[in-house]
Amino acid sequence: MNFKHEEILKSEDKVKNYTKSGSAKVTIPHIPSTKSASASKRPFWRSPLNVITLFIPNAISILYFGVLSSPVYVSTSSLIVTNPVKDTDSLTSLLSGSSGSSSDGAYVLKSFIGSWDEYRRIDAQYDLAHAYSNGDLYARYGGLSMLFHNNDVARWHYYQNQVAVDVDERSGITTINVRGFEPNVASGIARAVVADAIAHINSMNQASEDNFVSTAKKHADALRDAITADELALSAFRSDKGIYDPEQYNEALLTEVQSLTAKNIDLNAQYQALTHGAANNPMVYNYQSQMAVLEKAILGVNRNAATIAQITPAYNALTLRRETDIALLKQAEIAAQEASFKAGQNHYSLNMISAPSEPHAPELPHRLWRVLEVAAVTVLLRLIAG
Repeated sequence: MNFKHEEILKSEDKVKNYTKSGSAKVTIPHIPSTKSASASKRPFWRSPLNVITLFIPNAISILYFGVLSSPVYVSTSSLIVTNPVKDTDSLTSLLSGSSGSSSDGAYVLKSFIGSWDEYRRIDAQYDLAHAYSNGDLYARYGGLSMLFHNNDVARWHYYQNQVAVDVDERSGITTINVRGFEPNVASGIARAVVADAIAHINSMNQASEDNFVSTAKKHADALRDAITADELALSAFRSDKGIYDPEQYNEALLTEVQSLTAKNIDLNAQYQALTHGAANNPMVYNYQSQMAVLEKAILGVNRNAATIAQITPAYNALTLRRETDIALLKQAEIAAQEASFKAGQNHYSLNMISAPSEPHAPELPHRLWRVLEVAAVTVLLRLIAG
């Protein structure tokens, strides 16, 4: 190496002497020294880019996932929410190769479990801030993953992260995974969530049935009140007129008029026969008085019939209104039964596939896989950075 360096110096002296003697100028190329060339090549571990993209992230990953991260227990339960009407409607999609069941109920369940109302119930029962306070610095409640926030909204989002609901689009099966740093916390919250979900589905079914039936019931109740009013109006009419049924009374009067007229005709015939044979017979006056009584009775009955004829339309209107309301009530009761039947068809049915599990060993985090994932990502970033 020193020999080569001396040869380079001799060649430079020759060139300088040649230029001093008046010859043409010659440009001397710059030849880097051994010291500058060796200084430009830094070791792999001393490169700032390698330190930032490779060493620091992987060191943190190994330290956290290998040492610091807390074990996480997972309680898993599976259930399916079905609707007979909608599942029947999806028969065409089943024959075409698509899903044969509706996932509407599953997404209703998922929305409820992640809702503010359900979070408030679970928080009131288990005190989430305390239940999740014994984890590591990053994953625990109020830790680095939450940017150390401690309020209702942050706790709600933390609850949503710990209670995961997955819906299988094809089968409609809903899987609920509840995480916890202690097995009893995970299983307890899972049981409470499933119980609340069942109660919520039942309350939805009841509310749906009430909505279906309420209109028909209100109409039926209004008709019952109308029938009661009709009966009261008829009772007042009968009390005022002193007649229970004008039509029946009118028929009785007509029968009586016919009977009296027949008697009067018979007496008149006997009277005519008697006057022609013996005009001075004392029985003539007797027949005359009897016929006068019958004619007076017939006039009275006719006057009563005329009075009845005047009040009969009002009575008929009252009875017609009552009969119409009774017929409408029967139709309303049938409609209420049909509405109740349709409401039952639209009910969501929740069937438990597997109850919340009782974890005896932690399932998370997958320490080795997490370390390898971070390593793969950092290597990819280093290759992109060049």
